[in-house]
Amino acid sequence: MFTKRRVAALGSATTAAVAFAIGGAAFPAPALADGPETPAHVASAIEEQSWVELTEGDSGYRVIAVGYFLKESGHFGGEVGLDYTPELTEAVTGYQEDRGIDASGNVDAATWEQLSDDIGLVQQGDPRADLVTGLQSSLYDLGYDLTFDGRFGPATENAVASFQEEKEVDADGIVGPLTFRAMYGEGAQS
Repeated sequence: MFTKRRVAALGSATTAAVAFAIGGAAFPAPALADGPETPAHVASAIEEQSWVELTEGDSGYRVIAVGYFLKESGHFGGEVGLDYTPELTEAVTGYQEDRGIDASGNVDAATWEQLSDDIGLVQQGDPRADLVTGLQSSLYDLGYDLTFDGRFGPATENAVASFQEEKEVDADGIVGPLTFRAMYGEGAQS
């Protein structure tokens, strides 16, 4: 699948060509996400993992993450918790409507894909505190000792890199589309 963030992996030559085409402005090369040396068979296996559908009444780290992701986007103003509440269903529905996705209120494959696209790359220094807290909470639940402080610092970068190593993703400490899917798709906890 080719998403906006995959464009970042095309490299600085493409970036330079795009910069020239839009007025010659020089932009720094985008960060590579999910490690440029991730073996193709690993990337394919992760991309083939099904998304875990979430519905009202579910609980777990994915629910917490969705709550924080929607809080960051301004769609959820409630208290983020372990349970998929009616308030979270309402927030998911609003997010889906705003993004032109079937507004089921369930976090389905299309919703996960849109969240992944909207989140983009997340790396050290990212200022999106609720988003980072959601990732930190997920990494903690996946076995990494982290404080949920909303700051993507060295400890969070190291946890992301360790998770990537575990999943055989070339560890760069950046959450991109492949790492995001590895964290929230089927098999994340194995």
